[in-house]
Amino acid sequence: MHLLKVNLRRSLPNAKVSVERCVFSFKDLLVIYGIFLEEPNLYSLKIEKLGISGFLQKPFLLKIYLKDVDLILKNFSYLLRSQKDLVRSKNKMPPFFPLKGLEILHFKFKLKDNLLRAKGEASLSLNLNYPYLDYLNLDLESLHTQGLSLKNGYLKLAKEPWGGKIFLKDLSYEKLRIENISTDLSFKERQVLFENFKGYLLGGSFLGKLILTLDKETAYSLSLEFFDLEGERLVKDFSLKDNFLLSGRWQGNLSLAGVGLRISNFAGNLQPKGLGSLTIVKRDFLEGLAKRSALAYEVLAERFNGYRYHDGGLKLSLEDNNLICDLSLEGEKGKSNLKIYLHDFFDILLNIFKPPSGKGR
Repeated sequence: MHLLKVNLRRSLPNAKVSVERCVFSFKDLLVIYGIFLEEPNLYSLKIEKLGISGFLQKPFLLKIYLKDVDLILKNFSYLLRSQKDLVRSKNKMPPFFPLKGLEILHFKFKLKDNLLRAKGEASLSLNLNYPYLDYLNLDLESLHTQGLSLKNGYLKLAKEPWGGKIFLKDLSYEKLRIENISTDLSFKERQVLFENFKGYLLGGSFLGKLILTLDKETAYSLSLEFFDLEGERLVKDFSLKDNFLLSGRWQGNLSLAGVGLRISNFAGNLQPKGLGSLTIVKRDFLEGLAKRSALAYEVLAERFNGYRYHDGGLKLSLEDNNLICDLSLEGEKGKSNLKIYLHDFFDILLNIFKPPSGKGR
């Protein structure tokens, strides 16, 4: 046990190290109890039980088993930035052993940082044979990063058949909220397939498919069908009542494709489902519309005060990174066409995938 502590302290010179006891059985099994490692401002790691077998086998291949693991990372972004230095510093790296397999049960983790906060529990088993992963069960209690929040979900992967399932009770980004997201997960060559991809948003639901193609840069293709989206929920969830009021239900589709953070294709079409109404509240918008249409402000204010529609459509497109909403409606006061520009929409949306810059520890 003394030799184990010495090696741990040599590998992690700044860490507090403690080990309760070691037991070596004649069944080729070393069991270590009560491992505790801590750097107060960075992390703490507690392992109740660690088993290593395979010492007497030929060839010399080890299998490692861990149970009841608690990990708290207090400065996650610093650890990410310093990993290259750790890899290059040979005197800090523990000795290499050829592994036959690794199994971890009840791995509880807590990440706490200005970059990322997450809490959950995982169990997994790895081996030397493709596809290397025997199984993975991840239960996520919460994850928060740069405006994105995930709550109460799970990921389950198994080797036979090679695939799994994902479920997420709640996802929110800024003012957008999606609930009860689920999908079947499978793998085909370099592709990751998310099929039967469904969930609930804006009082309605969606169903679709997502394909990721793994290469130097990941390519993605998303297609969704929307059902019974509520205009009232759009106004409420995005706090738009000072701009416009909208009632009625909408349905349609959306497609999105790209590589990395670049979007190559974006198109959406929504149609009203039955009757609805639109009131434009924001005076600045009506005044701008009056200038572009050569119609008096008073005429437009009257038209879009409780404008009842029964037909029309909303076409979504991307132009120079701006989201274009081309709205056409037909109702009691005749036909109306509106074009709305949301500037730098996708720069703002994709910002959640760009790690923030930071300095030092």
